[in-house]
Amino acid sequence: MRLLLSLPVALAMVAVCSAGAAADPPAAQFDRVCETHAEGAEPDDIALPDRRRDVVAGSVSIVGANRLSGRKPPANGRSWVLKQPVIIRAGAPVVIRVAARDRRYVALEFDPDAFSEQNRTVEDGLSSVRFHACPPDTKRFSDGKPLGEWTGYPGGLIVARPRCVTLEFLEEGKPTVRRRVGIGRRCR
Repeated sequence: MRLLLSLPVALAMVAVCSAGAAADPPAAQFDRVCETHAEGAEPDDIALPDRRRDVVAGSVSIVGANRLSGRKPPANGRSWVLKQPVIIRAGAPVVIRVAARDRRYVALEFDPDAFSEQNRTVEDGLSSVRFHACPPDTKRFSDGKPLGEWTGYPGGLIVARPRCVTLEFLEEGKPTVRRRVGIGRRCR
């Protein structure tokens, strides 16, 4: 009898724990927060998402990433750093993650403390970054006016060799979005 009474209680606990786990935000190796955002030379100078030029997934965009297939690696054979800023629309944070199978070849470079380091390699980069948009009423550095709905973050990719890679975009409560990006070569 005691076992029969405990079974419904145990099942209820599993259901509550499972529901709580689904609400947890996606994990990330590094967080980019509003205090580290960037602004253009002009107050309204922000590159809005352009699907021909950028890799776009929901409310986040990697600027210029659709045009990386024509990039050539440096002649010295070392890894190269490609400057590909991210812009995110106000709302929930979004995690950008390099697919596990591609982490030996490509890493994210969005830690501002590492930007000045020389000879960076993929091992020095990040496999995932969570981007937090600034609230739209955040005051701009340049003139104190509201920043607006888009937040920009400088950074990019560290690439070991030409490759077609998969980037994953995770937002709480939404399915994972995957995008193939050709870096130094075309994706088939």
